[in-house]
Amino acid sequence: MPECKLRTVQLPLAFHLDRKGFQKWVDGKDKRQAFYGQVWLDRLDRGETVPKEIDYPVQTWRFVGDNSRSVTSVFLPGEVVSGYSLRIKDELNTADRRHWVIGYANESPCYITTAKQIAEGGYEVIQSMVSYDQPSRLAPETEDIIVGAVVELAGGKPDKDEQAAAEKVAPRVRPNNEPLTPEEALAYFTRKFDDLEATVSLAEQRVKAGAAARDITKQLNRLDTDLLEPSAVGDIAALRQRVHALREKLPTLEAKQDEANQAAVAEALAHREKIVADMEAIAGQDPNKIRWKQATTTMTELFEAWQTHQQSGPRVPKKTADELWGRFRSARNTL
Repeated sequence: MPECKLRTVQLPLAFHLDRKGFQKWVDGKDKRQAFYGQVWLDRLDRGETVPKEIDYPVQTWRFVGDNSRSVTSVFLPGEVVSGYSLRIKDELNTADRRHWVIGYANESPCYITTAKQIAEGGYEVIQSMVSYDQPSRLAPETEDIIVGAVVELAGGKPDKDEQAAAEKVAPRVRPNNEPLTPEEALAYFTRKFDDLEATVSLAEQRVKAGAAARDITKQLNRLDTDLLEPSAVGDIAALRQRVHALREKLPTLEAKQDEANQAAVAEALAHREKIVADMEAIAGQDPNKIRWKQATTTMTELFEAWQTHQQSGPRVPKKTADELWGRFRSARNTL
């Protein structure tokens, strides 16, 4: 059984925006930033506060073998850049201790960038944080906080000088370096065929289940390459025939999916049009006759409905979506 540990640290945000800062987002030219700026203003109106830090769970699973050598899986939330894996392995790896860093673990608050990247700026550091609904970029000390938590959970930094000296005294010998027997070699290439056959079977199942035709096409293209001159023992010709049969089904599948997608987009646009029309209807009322409490509640519900549909609904043409959002925002600001 692995030794499992978990620690939640707080990643500080570099800035703490107030209402004026979010209003600048709303008034700016970046429509995406304007949208989230309004989201934050609405939260402030509801009495919510702007966070100054992000709760960040760091988790490790340590597997120890009979020879006392270990492999530790390090689970880090978010889109973790490769610099973290390089630094953790550089500081903690030895001949007897290995570390495997895994991103997108448990949750995904934002891009997790290094101190160097934070200093340089760029999409991952600045623009992406808006899309992740974060009010600010991360502070430069983020990297040291995360790596420090990993070091603590992994048992501390090793004494690499002692480890290097031990390796010189007792060098490791590669096991099982004898040549394969003919039977073992045949079994190896038979397993290679089994892997190819399993991939073809998976493609057949995906076609039957109606998976995305474009993704299946990419998979079949890879299979064509793999089946060209495979290092495998088995009925390769039969696998090629099965791949060819799948290709013949793709045009029908793709046409069906395109039709369904067009219908979904049309339905989504109609749904958003209704949300906009309802907001415009409220904005078009005589201010002296509006029941403001009821109108405010309805406007909040419409805005939340817009957010939910934008996040979970099908992707619609950008130009049309921007036009609808412009009408929605104009009507909302009227009140």
